[in-house]
Amino acid sequence: MIGLMAIIGLIVFSSKKSGSDTGTSPVKIIMHNITFSPASVMVNKGTVVKWQNDDDYAHNVNSNDSITFSSGVINGGGSFSYTQRLRALLIIIV
Repeated sequence: MIGLMAIIGLIVFSSKKSGSDTGTSPVKIIMHNITFSPASVMVNKGTVVKWQNDDDYAHNVNSNDSITFSSGVINGGGSFSYTQRLRALLIIIV
């Protein structure tokens, strides 16, 4: 089994926006064929972000500080959710 790691970079914005802005609607990021879709999304305070692993490979997701959130191992078929508690931020898959 191949273990893959996706690092999620977090950038906090107060007014500048890029990527898809979801308001506070739940956001789902799908892991499939060793890619993440969408690759970037603007997340506002109170928004739930769910990463769903549809790969046969284990993945994990972490904030760039590894403190804001850290999923641990997400096996195939598993998921991880995080609720944004601060101001709006941009999630970028790198």
